[in-house]
Amino acid sequence: MKKVLIAMCAMAAVMSCAKTELAFEQPGEISFSPVSRYNTKAAVTGTNFTADQNFYVFANTVETTSAKYFENALFIPDDDQTGAPTNLTVYAGSPSQFWPNVTPLKFAGYTVSGNVGTVKATMSDPWGTMTITGYSQPDDFQVSQANDLMWFFDDNNASGYDKESGIITPTMKHACSWITVTVKVAANLMDTDPSVVGNQPYWTNITVKNIKFENLNTTGNVALSGTAAWSDVAGPRTNVNIYDNATGTVVDATAKTIDSAVANNVIVVPQVPTTLSMTYSYTTPAGVSVTETKTGINLKYDGNNEWAAGMHYTYELTIGADEIRIAPKSTDWTTPGSGNFSQDVK
Repeated sequence: MKKVLIAMCAMAAVMSCAKTELAFEQPGEISFSPVSRYNTKAAVTGTNFTADQNFYVFANTVETTSAKYFENALFIPDDDQTGAPTNLTVYAGSPSQFWPNVTPLKFAGYTVSGNVGTVKATMSDPWGTMTITGYSQPDDFQVSQANDLMWFFDDNNASGYDKESGIITPTMKHACSWITVTVKVAANLMDTDPSVVGNQPYWTNITVKNIKFENLNTTGNVALSGTAAWSDVAGPRTNVNIYDNATGTVVDATAKTIDSAVANNVIVVPQVPTTLSMTYSYTTPAGVSVTETKTGINLKYDGNNEWAAGMHYTYELTIGADEIRIAPKSTDWTTPGSGNFSQDVK
């Protein structure tokens, strides 16, 4: 009897050790490495996305009835760049965002640009369009202010992404337009005349001092999905500088981009093209410095068509002058008084 009791106790001990604990793997953190659709910004190189542009992300589950997972989650460059695709930056949630264990997700996002951050996007219910109402574009075109509004929208990936997808590389599109201005001098001012001593151009020291939009719309509403659809574009502002430098940039017969601290990084809300003014100076043949301002430089390129989202427009301004031409005519001879005089000559 004693032996039986010992055997039963031993069996109970074995059964108690056979307890099984089930646990899911630690959820992986969601991360992105965006690429740029177009090279339409001085700060973008090739297909690389600028590493100084944080972005907000929406995530929905991929189901017949899509459900929100998170919205307007901020993503910033990750301290851990392990596994980053070549020449791309990995972004992670701030705070961290994690995958569901089973359910796949679809994503949409937009960059922190202009007044984004105080005016965040909304997502149609349950999914279809991100809308930013009251977007305001920076008017000094500083790169540091992240003036390039970009977005991505996952609409074609029916299966979505799951925790096995790894780092997601969405393609960022540009919601605004990029304007580049180049300046050159007309040949008639730069051609040298062999008959002139020194063989110099007619004007010398031709220097661009200022280029500005005479009016520019800088606010609007934008709906982002497969395309960027702008509405209620308004807020005309005057004297919005593209370039302003008292020293200026010397130009010649070769078209030159008028660079400044913003590197011609002029990103604007799509709209009917406006007008520019340009201030330049030069030295006359007499050695006198002259400063002139040309206003009303029209930027329309195709009727009243608007600048389009994601497009890069280059305008070449030519400083020229009409040749001075003189066609003299003479007046009739006149005689004083009665006209005839007699005088003895002795």
